[in-house]
Amino acid sequence: MYVEAPRVHNYEDSVLQQLFHPQRRVLILDGAIATELNKRGFHLTPSLWCAHLLKENPKAIQDVHDSYLHEGGCDICTTASYQVSKEGFERYERLIADQNNDDHHQDEPETHHSPQTKKHSEEIVNQALRQSIRMAKEAVQHYENNKATQVDINTTFGKKFVAASLSCFGASISDITGIAKEYYGDYLDDDVDENREHYVHAVIKELSDELYKIDQSPHKGGIEQVIYEFHLPRVRELLREEPDFLLLETMPVLREVKILCERVIPDALKELKTNNQLPQTRKQMILISFQCKDGEHTGHGEPIISCAKFVNEMNSQITMSHGDYQIVGMGVNCVSPSITPSLLDNIDSALNSDVAIIVYPNSGEIWDCSQQTWLPPSKENEWDYEKDFIPFIKAWRDQHPHRRLIVGGCCRTGPNHICKLSKVLL
Repeated sequence: MYVEAPRVHNYEDSVLQQLFHPQRRVLILDGAIATELNKRGFHLTPSLWCAHLLKENPKAIQDVHDSYLHEGGCDICTTASYQVSKEGFERYERLIADQNNDDHHQDEPETHHSPQTKKHSEEIVNQALRQSIRMAKEAVQHYENNKATQVDINTTFGKKFVAASLSCFGASISDITGIAKEYYGDYLDDDVDENREHYVHAVIKELSDELYKIDQSPHKGGIEQVIYEFHLPRVRELLREEPDFLLLETMPVLREVKILCERVIPDALKELKTNNQLPQTRKQMILISFQCKDGEHTGHGEPIISCAKFVNEMNSQITMSHGDYQIVGMGVNCVSPSITPSLLDNIDSALNSDVAIIVYPNSGEIWDCSQQTWLPPSKENEWDYEKDFIPFIKAWRDQHPHRRLIVGGCCRTGPNHICKLSKVLL
């Protein structure tokens, strides 16, 4: 049971005062990185999506960051770390090794479970996570250095930010299950630990020997401990680079967000500060964005209002305990533009006003399986990002003068979408 924290209408003591320019109530987030890379001819892999380019072609990612900053006019640059995980890199390297073996018609012994291979994967993923933030910071710095001579719609509005992207557990098992589990969150069903026939146990076994041992020991934490152990090293490496925000995005199930907020983030910060890898006074800003199946519920089925109430209560507990992080934004992403009105109204009805609402929907395009192509929305209830969402969010902002917003784009959106969004909202 949640106890709703008091509504806050005074921004004087709020961290939002430090983020938002006094003359505007909106920060512009960038759009999809993978979509833009794919448009530019780069291959996306099942286990890593576009994250393999952090190692193989970092300039390609850097160019996308530059496009969103210079052409799109975004305020927040999101890192390409969404799909980065040790387990994902191990599967990717096995795939490449298998392809090489097929090309050379050789049979080689499997070595992917060896300690040397695991250590190598850990080093690669840690480097990729840290590099993703450094690249985004470099893009922001490059923009700042050129701002004086760059004609840009955001020039007068100051600081740009970096958001370190963290995906849900489901995004890292989708290539194993063949289903995009970041839209369902059923890997955290209430009965997972008791139901040993639940699909997630077989998936965890394929994913990682270490995680499977934890999964097989419910008395040691079961599925919640699996989620904790999966996220902790990723969060730790991201926070080590001191991003402006840690962005928990495309989260389909509230239970996972609770594990991250109540255990993973505090433990990662404590470890880093204990080892003098972070300034003792640093307070990390957190953004939380849920994936939703309709205008009222997350992908797993929790009311989005319950998610907002959790954020209120979490911030209240952090304040009372003098914690070293704060949730400064909560909302939705990777949703159809057509359900954003209901989602925004529901979140606004419950979320304390000292927390910004985040919204960055997909383009609205529909995948046509028969033609194997994306088509523009055609039905009356289907929204297009440019034609429908942008005018809507402008009107919504104007009707809610006390609410701060963070607005951007998700799948199939690019710098052109963000540019049009910026021109309308700023």
